[in-house]
Amino acid sequence: MQSRYILKITGKNYARFLRMIKSLSIRIYSLSYLQDCIQMEVDEEGYQKIKKLKTTYPIELIAYKGKVKWYLLFQKYRPFLGFILLGVFFLLFLSNLILEVEVVHTKKEIRTLLLDALKEENIAPFHFKPSFEKKEDIKQKLLQTYKNKIEWLEIEEVGTKYIVRVEERKIKEQQEKTTPRNIVASKDAMILSITAQRGEIVKKRFDYVKKGDVLIGGVIHKNEEAKTKVQAEGVVFGEVWYTVSVLLPVYQQKEEVIGKKKQRLSLHFLSHTYDFSDAYYKVRKTVPIFKSFLLPIFLSLDTVEQVKLTTTKYTLESSEKKGIALAKEKLSLKLPQNSEIIAQKVLKKQKKGSKIYIEVFFKVKEDITAYESIENLDLSLENKKQEETG
Repeated sequence: MQSRYILKITGKNYARFLRMIKSLSIRIYSLSYLQDCIQMEVDEEGYQKIKKLKTTYPIELIAYKGKVKWYLLFQKYRPFLGFILLGVFFLLFLSNLILEVEVVHTKKEIRTLLLDALKEENIAPFHFKPSFEKKEDIKQKLLQTYKNKIEWLEIEEVGTKYIVRVEERKIKEQQEKTTPRNIVASKDAMILSITAQRGEIVKKRFDYVKKGDVLIGGVIHKNEEAKTKVQAEGVVFGEVWYTVSVLLPVYQQKEEVIGKKKQRLSLHFLSHTYDFSDAYYKVRKTVPIFKSFLLPIFLSLDTVEQVKLTTTKYTLESSEKKGIALAKEKLSLKLPQNSEIIAQKVLKKQKKGSKIYIEVFFKVKEDITAYESIENLDLSLENKKQEETG
């Protein structure tokens, strides 16, 4: 857009003035005859020629158009715009900064372990927030690194705070065969199958049991009298119940690779990436080539693949299948390996803004075998109790 100048000329013989303008080869883009003046629109070159013109006609610059208008506005409001840009930069800076990391768990050992591990991955106070993909990679890395200690892990971003929810993996300690014990329920369930190699079966199939109930006893009875203690051996499977909720976007995008791998330059500022391309590419590898020590900005050479995005719109009716699949995926992260989902039912579907809330009830066949030591159980007292209860 070229610069334009709106001029006001007053006088008596406008035709004479216009002949003078024409002789200087000045292009007039618009001309208006008013009651006491004429107004004309000329470009930068024409305006400079008119400024040098010696004439008795009063010439007044009354308005600007095009580039010069925006330039003069910028010059006028430059301090104000500077404060706005500084404020936006400061807000972006703060919104992309981690100010607090909290690990939700009762054991200090687990909290300290995860805080240290997260710090090594730059998830710590006064570090910049990672991208969603980077955060998921960190989560999977922690689950793999500490698979003997962590059963399930979720990293939730709440403003400038990261809340890490974790469930400890409880590994059944191998006991010596000489240590007496009961087999008890590890959680509330309905018994589906019970197999005992040693000990007395106390419960039967389809019994509802609470966590801690004895399923296979380590006390051996003869003629209703407790004779000896053994280490109960067996496996109990029960039907366990879970309710899982998920949020499904109303609009969801699916990626399809449509191009070969290529390389491109990308500019990274805070947690944002600018790739100077109209097409959508998926980054496969990033190699930093320049990093500022003063500002959160760096330049990288990325290996990318062109991807086609397909958008799917979900309704309450069409979201059920996808919601169940996501709920299953979420549930599978906390289930033991030999578990099996035997039934599911959608309890609730509700649209919340740009998300669809889905709540799914699951019945899961799960190993509920747990152990309870009876090493200190006194058989004579046990028999006495049985006599008293008759």
